[in-house]
Amino acid sequence: MEDERIRREIGATADGVSRAVAVGTTTSSSCRENHNNERSEHAYACACAKRTSPTSSPKRPRADMAKGQQQQGREPHKILCTGTDMQRESLEKPIGLAEVLGVGCSSGTVDLDTFIFTYRLEHRSAVSPSLAMHPGEERILIFASNRPGVVAKIVFSSSDPAAVAPVAASVGEIEVEAKIHVVDVKEAHRGQDLGGLLFVEAMQALRRRYSGRIIRCQLDAEEDVSRHNRLIIFYKRLGCSVKPNAKVQYLNNMHNDGEAYRKVPMVIVLRPATTSVVCSNTVPLSSNNSFLPVNRLLCEDGSEIALWDHPSDRRNRKLQWILIDDGRGHFRFRTTCGRHLFATSNGEVCVGGDGHDDSLVFTFQEASDNNPDNFHFVSDSEESDNDGEGYERSPLNTWVPSDTLWTIQTPGTRLFLTTDPCTKSLFLSPKATLWRTRNKDRNLTCLAKHSPRRIHCRNAWRCQTVASVNTWRRAFLKFELCTMSIKDALDLASTIPLYMYPVSGDECSSQSRSLRDFCYYVAEHFRRDGCPDWLVFVALVHELGRCVRLVEKGQKMVDEINNDDKHDYDWTVACHSRIVGCRRPSQASPVHDEFRTLCPDEGDPLYNTELGIYEEGCGLSDVHVLMQWSGPEYLYFMLRRNGATLPELALQIIRYFSLSDWHRHGKYSALSNASDEMNRSIVSEFDDTRRNARRECQNAPDLSDSECERLWDSIYCNIVAKYGCGGDLSW
Repeated sequence: MEDERIRREIGATADGVSRAVAVGTTTSSSCRENHNNERSEHAYACACAKRTSPTSSPKRPRADMAKGQQQQGREPHKILCTGTDMQRESLEKPIGLAEVLGVGCSSGTVDLDTFIFTYRLEHRSAVSPSLAMHPGEERILIFASNRPGVVAKIVFSSSDPAAVAPVAASVGEIEVEAKIHVVDVKEAHRGQDLGGLLFVEAMQALRRRYSGRIIRCQLDAEEDVSRHNRLIIFYKRLGCSVKPNAKVQYLNNMHNDGEAYRKVPMVIVLRPATTSVVCSNTVPLSSNNSFLPVNRLLCEDGSEIALWDHPSDRRNRKLQWILIDDGRGHFRFRTTCGRHLFATSNGEVCVGGDGHDDSLVFTFQEASDNNPDNFHFVSDSEESDNDGEGYERSPLNTWVPSDTLWTIQTPGTRLFLTTDPCTKSLFLSPKATLWRTRNKDRNLTCLAKHSPRRIHCRNAWRCQTVASVNTWRRAFLKFELCTMSIKDALDLASTIPLYMYPVSGDECSSQSRSLRDFCYYVAEHFRRDGCPDWLVFVALVHELGRCVRLVEKGQKMVDEINNDDKHDYDWTVACHSRIVGCRRPSQASPVHDEFRTLCPDEGDPLYNTELGIYEEGCGLSDVHVLMQWSGPEYLYFMLRRNGATLPELALQIIRYFSLSDWHRHGKYSALSNASDEMNRSIVSEFDDTRRNARRECQNAPDLSDSECERLWDSIYCNIVAKYGCGGDLSW
């Protein structure tokens, strides 16, 4: 009686499945049977759920499941929630595919272009034998969250001859017979290799059921004759072969205007511990998983990330990836043919692996949230050379506010997934790298070149507060680090890269021009333009505040303060400076302004107004305002403390050239006075000139030690001494 009731429910919602003929959307010779007799998978699922749980009340769908199913009052096709599951979901929901790839829509309407997939394996013969069309029938079903019903499925069956007529042979010699009856993918979801995924999952289900046994699985590859063996090639890619001496049948399809089809018998033999195309130990899907095909894994320049089955295999094979979500905030990358990512001993990430246990598991952490622990490792970055104008001009700065940016980290470690800019391959690194996701193209793009600068600017927003600036002032304005001359500082700068990470071009060398070269090039640029000596002096020394981090005591002090605040932030690297103690002006330089909410002072009513703690027209001098603590700010105070006889304008240029919001965009006008406004254009002109010099020096040859010595002895030694800085200075 119960089976009859189930059949009535299924018949009420019968839904034929259309023939699939595309590669990756494969069909078998039972397609006509499938077309005429296939019943609604959704009705079957509901009936089975009612049968097994007659008293259970409907569970509310998870937030990342189909809005269409919610609107129609249907259960999402997931395993039923247990009490533990419901208790876990009542806590903070882990990041899922919906967040990572932007799936779903906030308006409450169904967006047919955004969806995730879920998976179910049915033992139909066991659940309801009367509904099984084949003895030992099993089905693997895939559901999409943007529509009810099945979007892809495979129907297969198996029988164990030994269970019927036991033989005296060893277990390893017994063959299990299996057959693929239907592989079908709805037309809207073709082209993502879901057919290949279903086939691999069916083979793994057979392996698990008949562990250690030899399995012979047969199928009939049926396609129209105009497709020129594309379906045969598809199955061969999955490890199948045409049966020897097989007889090819030609059929007329009455459902498709009489077009001729052919049916080719094929077979695959699954042996224990095989190394065929279909992996013996792949990362399995389960009813707890949701997944989504990833179109491409890209480097920042748009090129495909190179992935190989083994480090020694350097053939860049086309792989179709899916991202699997286990529902607990953990993700795996897997190919549709069952390969997964694993790490070698040197940190290189490859495709393959000998088993499930070594597959890499990742967590996604959003880069623009309020969790400062996303970034434990901070590199020096490009200095303040790019404000809003330069940012828009650079082809590599491709971030826009609508993108979602993530770090991809292995749980329990401080290792992040990133790319090698030379080989375009994946590896694990202690330095955080940003990945961009866009739902519209389903690509994951590694922003390895741009990440360190973003992370540095993010930490600048988080760390540069009134309290921290006062802490740094108290620590470093004692000038007890060391005694060092300008020449010594320039020699020390020879070990500091101008760019810790390349930001333009395709160069892969880990070595970039030194800061010393840059200082001499900029000074020479100003000198050859006929600028006064004091301005040439400023051009020579304006970046030497970065040397503080290389002084042993300075490094120790920076580390001590960083440890107290639980971050790793190098304030000596110039960033887009701002005045702390008041709100940063709106519509100022837009680079990384999305991180402003991370600054604790932004939420303090004492600091988050236009004037903040200052008086209108007070002026920008160090007596009246607190500037973001940086290398140029430190250098400004160091030169004052050591009695440099520079003009006041020279010191203002050193302090304000990185405050582009003021001198370039005209902000902070409520704080500046007449004297500041008189000098604003001069500071801006200096910054423009140093930018031009910076661009020129990128293509100029490196300066040798002897060339630097010659420039110092013949020119700059006298200029530095002229302004009272020829001897040792207190740093």
